[in-house]
Amino acid sequence: MFNFFRIFAKIYEKKRYHLKLTLLILILLGSYCYGQTAVEQSQKAELACYDVDSPGWGSSLGVVSFVSNKTWTISENGISQIWSDAVQADSCSAKTSFYGGDRVTEIFKIDCRSNPNGEGDFFSWCAVVKYGDILCPSPWRVPTRWDFVDLYNALGGIHSTNSRFIYDWGGSAYSGGSNSRGVLYGHGTWVSYWSQTEGDSTGGRGLYFNSKGLVNPHYWNSKRFGFLLRCVRDD
Repeated sequence: MFNFFRIFAKIYEKKRYHLKLTLLILILLGSYCYGQTAVEQSQKAELACYDVDSPGWGSSLGVVSFVSNKTWTISENGISQIWSDAVQADSCSAKTSFYGGDRVTEIFKIDCRSNPNGEGDFFSWCAVVKYGDILCPSPWRVPTRWDFVDLYNALGGIHSTNSRFIYDWGGSAYSGGSNSRGVLYGHGTWVSYWSQTEGDSTGGRGLYFNSKGLVNPHYWNSKRFGFLLRCVRDD
């Protein structure tokens, strides 16, 4: 009887070891596959942006400039940044819609639309990534998600208000973007600015604030939407 229990115990321990080993292998395999998928999706998104032909402005952005030469210096809470006014390009289309073709093509479309409100033009995320060096020429650069986080923290963090982003940062008074029907909307309600940071394979990160006081420096939206662009440089 004693030998039976010893044999049973050894078999049990052996099976438990194999079970643990199997679980560990499955976890590692799952992590590897997820990582590979994420990398492949990111690479696919980047390649798609760079491979799209016939951008909305034709072969050139035309003259790229800021709405004004005014700059805003943010030096609070250990943050030191200089921001430009909104970007505009004279070859942006007068059409308001960013939509056209199949849904996948729309996401990676390199496009810009003129803003009838004169508060800077609207650029798709892929346009910002593809032509960042032209839209924000040195020493300026397209902001990252973390530039917006720093800005948010400098202007009060969780206590920041939309008014600080309008008056202290010079943000637009809620200029809108484009919706699926090709109609300019949101003016007087909210405003969004693109960063160069990718959210995932279909979306980018940006800064959003609205007339109700909400401020979000981690804002995610589809890459096909047209948002405004402000350039930044270190103070």
